[in-house]
Amino acid sequence: MKGVRKRRRTVGGKTRADKKYSYDTRNHRGTTCMFTLCTDKAASVTMARNIARLIDYRRAGEMPDAALSKWLEQIPDQLREKLHKCDLISAARTAAGRDLEKMSEEYRLALEAKGSRRHAVESPRRAMRVFKECGFKRLSDVEYAPVAKWTDARIREGLSPSGVNGYIRAVKGFGSYAKKMDYLGANPLEHLPLRSVEADLRHPRGALDEVQLRLLLDTTRSQDGKVNGMTGPERTLLYWTAAETSLRWGGLYSLTVGQFHMGEAIPFVRLFARHDKGKKQRDVALRPELVAALQEAFTGRDAAERAFPSMWIGHGARMLRHDLAAAGLPYQDANGLFYDFHSLRSVAPTLMARNGVPLQAAQHHLGHHDPKLTAKFYTKHTLQSQATQLGKIPSLAPRTENLLSTTSATPTDTSPEPEDVQ
Repeated sequence: MKGVRKRRRTVGGKTRADKKYSYDTRNHRGTTCMFTLCTDKAASVTMARNIARLIDYRRAGEMPDAALSKWLEQIPDQLREKLHKCDLISAARTAAGRDLEKMSEEYRLALEAKGSRRHAVESPRRAMRVFKECGFKRLSDVEYAPVAKWTDARIREGLSPSGVNGYIRAVKGFGSYAKKMDYLGANPLEHLPLRSVEADLRHPRGALDEVQLRLLLDTTRSQDGKVNGMTGPERTLLYWTAAETSLRWGGLYSLTVGQFHMGEAIPFVRLFARHDKGKKQRDVALRPELVAALQEAFTGRDAAERAFPSMWIGHGARMLRHDLAAAGLPYQDANGLFYDFHSLRSVAPTLMARNGVPLQAAQHHLGHHDPKLTAKFYTKHTLQSQATQLGKIPSLAPRTENLLSTTSATPTDTSPEPEDVQ
């Protein structure tokens, strides 16, 4: 085909031919364009013919046919970018042919730049699992229906709704990134619904009351030896801090001594945005009793040192389960509620709710954006607490001493008798 040839270059006085064939032509505007093809001549000629057809479509102002559109999705990214520069295909079509594996790495780096390393690893990994099992290879392959069927299949296999939601959030986040970078005009997975966690709650959590928490702290403090590298007093201080601040395990793990501002008029601990689930810096007030215990534990320690240096990431539930057993408290009660490390996050907001503290205060303490989340999952009400709260309202009993007494006059029925119906 005319225009397909190997370019010859002179380097250091020696003339050599390129390994790949190239194609020189003019686009629909008359601008000269040179395309690098491949090393095989027959394949290069086929590519050149398709480029010529594409130019004809652009000259006629028509869209490429199905065969040419499919070819555009399969060509190398470098050639697709060149076609875009020569105004032969749109930016959207250029991006649609991008390889999902390469985009996954771009997405990971973008998430890592936000400061969340764990999320930067997990989210692209989950998205790529869904895409691979749906048979998607390029961005243009991503469609709503196959992903929806994939989530249905995982539910039937026994994966919890919460687990499926992790994958749904991952693919929706991937689509949002592609839209933000102008790789897509719209996110095809934007309206993929999350599964109802309440319909199949696998791990419902309870909240220790003040008596149970004191028993746990007193028992743990008196224990000898170490559990997961932490002594009894170290575990006690960790549980106490977790219960009063409602910080997550990861947030507590990230804290340094310098993040505890205990010399202020109102002592507080500062959680940096990169370690907060909501990605916002938060200051959490500290009570005087906890401040005194923390000051004693931090005496002589450097501000850059981790507040809980012996804390092992990922072993909170196992450690607390050991100490609950030592205190004679269940890890799972008769109602099926679990008391793992994350359940300590519910202690303070539950006690706030039982003592009449406004819901907005508990919401702010937990760092939630939506008070519904606080009310639904982090304020636990028992039958006893309901009875106590019900006892605070005025009595609704009638004034008569005995509802069944027959001494009171029987009221006369003054309603008219029904007329006879003929």
